[in-house]
Amino acid sequence: MKDKDFLHIIDKYAEQKANNNETKLVDHFFEESQSIHSKGQSEVNKLVAKKRVLHKIHQEIGVNKQVTFYRSPVFRYVASMLLLGLLVGLYFSFQKAVVERITIQTTIGEQKEVKLPDGSTVHLNNQSSLSYESNFEKNRVLELQGEAFFDVQRDSLHPFQVLTKNTVTQVLGTSFNIKSYDETDVKVVVRTGKVNVKSRKDQKNSVDLLPQQMTNYKGEHQALERVIASKNEDFQWMNKVIVFDHTPIESAIEELERWYNIEIDIADHNIKNCQLNGKYKVGKLEEILEGLAFMNNIQYQFQDKDVIVLSGRGCQSQ
Repeated sequence: MKDKDFLHIIDKYAEQKANNNETKLVDHFFEESQSIHSKGQSEVNKLVAKKRVLHKIHQEIGVNKQVTFYRSPVFRYVASMLLLGLLVGLYFSFQKAVVERITIQTTIGEQKEVKLPDGSTVHLNNQSSLSYESNFEKNRVLELQGEAFFDVQRDSLHPFQVLTKNTVTQVLGTSFNIKSYDETDVKVVVRTGKVNVKSRKDQKNSVDLLPQQMTNYKGEHQALERVIASKNEDFQWMNKVIVFDHTPIESAIEELERWYNIEIDIADHNIKNCQLNGKYKVGKLEEILEGLAFMNNIQYQFQDKDVIVLSGRGCQSQ
């Protein structure tokens, strides 16, 4: 078959006048050319497929010299069809490459262990949320609301960043805890490696932390400072242990409410002066309340099963 005969068949096919054999020939040509852009094919496989299409047409039209074929109208037609297929393939590839936002949440009293696509592990505390994009291995940026412990796989080409409302914490490979329930306060404690923490509003307000060091962000007008952390106390929540270390009672109440899905009200003003100390395994709430009441001149009473009222002399102003 000559070049002009093949082009004539193409014209008949377009006008739906081709016979069965001619239709099969053209269909085979199109199937082979489209397979070049099939999903998951490597560049090597695409090149092989392309050569197979050219070889098949070569055989069908009876061209004996490769140079002659490359100069023929058929080759120009094949090249244009392959280019069109490539453009169509790229279009659908970009359509499928839409980046999705992945969000993981915990409820009151719930904890989750999350394995990230890069192999890093996150322990998510109660009433917290973590979100990141589906292309995370190339863009290791997460947003955190609440509290989480991060054990990060090292990747020097892709720094690991955790964003809270007010801070950016960046590492290459390390482990650390971030607590950010409050609208302004952020607490970062390092277990291993090196961590950099900076204000999102003032990039110069920055501090580097090493193991057993921490920083507290209290607002954009306060400089971030490096402080020695209490040994392992900030990681105890992963073992379902509540630790109070000179903790203002209002902060302690928020902690208990997150664990037990209750409401705790303060009836007497002096109770607000109390700072709580102690370590409590999460279990029966009454046992924790008994310990706190005994040490701080406080009485507690269940108003109903979900509301507790604290009363008593409380503590002197400090």
